[in-house]
Amino acid sequence: MSTKIYYAYRIKKDKWIEFIDIIHDQMLGLTLKHVEDMMKIVEIDEEKVKLEIKKYAPLNKNKQKNIRKWAEFEVVMDYSEKATAHPERNLFNIDCGINFWMHGHYVYAIPIAPYHILDKLNLPKWVEDYAWNNTDEPVNVTDKQWQARGDTWKKVNCGQGRADHNARRLFHSVISMDTYISKHELQTKIFPRN
Repeated sequence: MSTKIYYAYRIKKDKWIEFIDIIHDQMLGLTLKHVEDMMKIVEIDEEKVKLEIKKYAPLNKNKQKNIRKWAEFEVVMDYSEKATAHPERNLFNIDCGINFWMHGHYVYAIPIAPYHILDKLNLPKWVEDYAWNNTDEPVNVTDKQWQARGDTWKKVNCGQGRADHNARRLFHSVISMDTYISKHELQTKIFPRN
């Protein structure tokens, strides 16, 4: 059996809160950009949009644009809510957050997000890449360091004989499509009140 932790970080405990703020803002910003990009490609009910425009904004071009944009946003949110319940990740799965475990002087973190979000994270130098798997040792890590990482992840995830990594896991949610809060946060950023 293969264990693979492709995205993982080690942070000193005194930097943990700062790390949460940084990664939260980046994940939210990248997700927001992704949602806006998806809004440009989804199909909307054109007849419904025309009726809404005729009813609420027959002469106001800005309101007409916002009605169309709102229809696009609703389609993306609907697809994203459905994607959350689907076992396979797809373009519309936008849930993201970070798992944390405390161990010794460090906090160990595994972010949960689509790869197109994870690949674009820009983390400070004090955040140590701590990815590990039992098959693909990178060339820039010594055998001893690699073994130490594996041992650390085993301790972090299994502790004193508990074989369930949830036993000591903390989770920070950035976007969770099964909650109103995440959808509302995206909505207020895409449609700011003037």
